[in-house]
Amino acid sequence: VAYVAIGGISGMLHGAIHYITQDVDMMVRAGNDNMERIVAALTELGVDVEGPIDPNDLALNTQWRTQSGPIDILLSAVGPNETEITFRELDLSSQLFEVDNFWVATITSRMMYRN
Repeated sequence: VAYVAIGGISGMLHGAIHYITQDVDMMVRAGNDNMERIVAALTELGVDVEGPIDPNDLALNTQWRTQSGPIDILLSAVGPNETEITFRELDLSSQLFEVDNFWVATITSRMMYRN
């Protein structure tokens, strides 16, 4: 899955937030191939829905309840000064953190605090 973690999980990884976030916010790359991988990942995480997920359900920013906790899937977000932030912009400047032998792509601290 092509993604960049944003929000509280990013703050935690950078040491800026000292509480446990209640959900995971993920900015994802649009495109059918990535959406199909996201559907497979949500299914593997035990998403709480009836029936199969249609990749078209991910066309907007959505929240999903899984057995591992809530996950927000975002195609865009509003940043400082009401500017739109996209996956491409975040992906170009993402930073990797190792968490339990798994690499997590997240926004940089510079992106987190830009104004």
